[in-house]
Amino acid sequence: AARNAWIGSTDPARSKVRTSSEVRTRSAQQGAHPTAQVRTEDEARDAISLIARVLGEEGVPDDGKGIDFGKARTAELILKARQRSLDQAEQEGRLVDRSAAEKLFFETARDMRDAWLSWPARIGIELADELGIDARFLTPALTRQVHRHLAEMGEPPADLGPAH
Repeated sequence: AARNAWIGSTDPARSKVRTSSEVRTRSAQQGAHPTAQVRTEDEARDAISLIARVLGEEGVPDDGKGIDFGKARTAELILKARQRSLDQAEQEGRLVDRSAAEKLFFETARDMRDAWLSWPARIGIELADELGIDARFLTPALTRQVHRHLAEMGEPPADLGPAH
């Protein structure tokens, strides 16, 4: 029982059996393995919850024995792999800065809205001539309909729920 408890709570990479004293001394001096400090019970619960969530997302079954060192180490490696994948995607140009993308999207949408708002005045006279009606009546009617349509487009669909 003691051996199983030892194995479950010990980092094999840092044990004397697997790591020479020279490597342990050098790692400690360089701060290669910073220790996570949990100061409150809430922080401990959050850490355990994060580990369980990461393992669950990766399909690691919950054996009901709680979180041991091996599971914590596995979750850490999973998170590191995810971060490396994101870093690589960013370097390859597959990821973009969210604020820059949102700014570009907003500016593009504003340009489209402005183009629609100016459309009735641009097309009104030509369309009135083609239909043989007075442009003084057609242009305001088109303007009202464009405004109404833009207002409808600005509302989120009812099935999406409240906007965030």
